[in-house]
Amino acid sequence: MIIPEIVKKEVVQIIKEYNEIAYGHLNSVEYLAKFKSNNLYLKRKEITGDISPIARLTFTGKMD
Repeated sequence: MIIPEIVKKEVVQIIKEYNEIAYGHLNSVEYLAKFKSNNLYLKRKEITGDISPIARLTFTGKMD
């Protein structure tokens, strides 16, 4: 099942808000989302610029 665009936008907004609340004062650490097929690949950009994989989430049809 492909992730609908509306769900992708909501996920990106949630991650953006989290980055601002948790790391806004650092301006160098952030979480990133990449969508491929029915998966979300969550990555973390470190202070050093390195990007580390965090999780792969599979869309099952519901946000929860």
